[in-house]
Amino acid sequence: MNKKIRFLEDSLLVDEKILVITDLHIGYEESVMGKSLFIRTQLKEIIEKLDRIFRYLDDKKLKIKEVIILGDLKHEFGTISDSEWRETLRFLDYLLRKTDNIKLIRGNHDTILGPVANKRGIEILDYYKIGMKNNKKQKNICFLHGDKIHGDCLESDILIIGHLHPAITLYDEYKNEKFKCFLKGKWKVNGKVK
Repeated sequence: MNKKIRFLEDSLLVDEKILVITDLHIGYEESVMGKSLFIRTQLKEIIEKLDRIFRYLDDKKLKIKEVIILGDLKHEFGTISDSEWRETLRFLDYLLRKTDNIKLIRGNHDTILGPVANKRGIEILDYYKIGMKNNKKQKNICFLHGDKIHGDCLESDILIIGHLHPAITLYDEYKNEKFKCFLKGKWKVNGKVK
């Protein structure tokens, strides 16, 4: 992977100042278990993981200037449940204590995310592009959810997408464990390998 892009748990750190997270699906727990679920752990586990990441960054004296959420912040497609509303706001409040610059990319599950984002003054984008110097060369990065590839992104040197939920399962004769993972690859656009 590019030296300026590295993994932090199941997030990415870009240029030592941008934290990229994706596909949190806040509300998934309720959609699977129903409203009768009294103890919710999904948001707690997300925040615990991010606390570890931010402690690591603090130890390395790295300050996050921007958090990019690559879509599917919430889970339900055509509605937003009361718990989804509350937990999404709590999550955004958590991030706003870490940085005041949040880029929220629209995912296919985010059809009714506007009212929540507006409540915290966060704009929802279809994609987000930046330039990054790498080995004295300028590289253009496009961040997008990945359910659609926006034409403006195809000319970028690097695409960072979510949406696919890649995972690997490790197993032996006694058990198996599934872990989220990242995929890295190249693609050809207009005769150029990127």
